Amino acid sequence: MAQFKKGEGGRKKGSSNKVTIIQRDFIQCLLDTQQDKIKSELSKLTGKDYISAITGMMEFVLPKLQRTELKGQDENYFVPKIVGMIIT
Repeated sequence: MAQFKKGEGGRKKGSSNKVTIIQRDFIQCLLDTQQDKIKSELSKLTGKDYISAITGMMEFVLPKLQRTELKGQDENYFVPKIVGMIIT
């Protein structure tokens, strides 16, 4: 079996392998064909169960936010002032 030299051949860094691509396509197809059932089941949920289901699915669609530290110019921590839904 031939060995690749560093930087030659193989997949590009960060690219998915065949199995990952096949699994992702299968799940996407499953979700596309089951939208009505998913909506129906979600409509049966209430309160915390509904919120938990929605937020559980969101993590697969929206990028996850990283925690960050806000620091002012003098290296002291910045404390945001929240007014209504506007952060100042």
